[in-house]
Amino acid sequence: AILLASELGVTDDAIQRALDGWQPAKWRGEFRHDGQRLLYLDFYNANPASMADALDAFSSIVPADEPRLFVLGCMEELGAESAMHHRQLGRSLRLRSQDHAFVIGAQASDVVAGAADAGFSTDNIEVVATLAPVAARIAAFRGAVFMKGSRRYELEKALPGEAGSHGAGAHAGAGDANAGPLRSAFATVSTATPFGWQFSQSTAPRGSVRSSAFPFS
Repeated sequence: AILLASELGVTDDAIQRALDGWQPAKWRGEFRHDGQRLLYLDFYNANPASMADALDAFSSIVPADEPRLFVLGCMEELGAESAMHHRQLGRSLRLRSQDHAFVIGAQASDVVAGAADAGFSTDNIEVVATLAPVAARIAAFRGAVFMKGSRRYELEKALPGEAGSHGAGAHAGAGDANAGPLRSAFATVSTATPFGWQFSQSTAPRGSVRSSAFPFS
């Protein structure tokens, strides 16, 4: 999109303003502040690359000392390599003693096995068949919550206040005077593009796009 806009004559400043104002759609890489919880919500797709990118973005935003809760729906339609990719997901979680993870789906045991392969304790990973225990944990949780999985798992039903949810509580966006570092983290993602999409200040010829325009280069 950036390349096409540049080729069509849109100025670099206009492109940068559009990037600065960009916000993800609901439940598609969305950050929310809900009382004393910072929520990362992505319920429409899950594949190895998007999982890795989402976990990196989450880790870069959340204060290092905050408890983290991971709610993971398994990745669908990966074929013969499904077990391998789910083990890699488990290895990438890097759970600490104050963290907890729920995993739902047919490959959940491979996620647990991956965490064990990497030398992490699996005591704080739960394999669940329904979202009821997840909803109860989120409702009482104070910290940062990462939720991502394939659409079939309908992870939004574990959110407090969502229609048809398993839990109850304040609607997303409710304030809390004691949110502390999480409020600061939310302010960061609310006022700037989370991935730091910035053009360089050097001059580039019209009709080409500077490499720094691409966030993942």
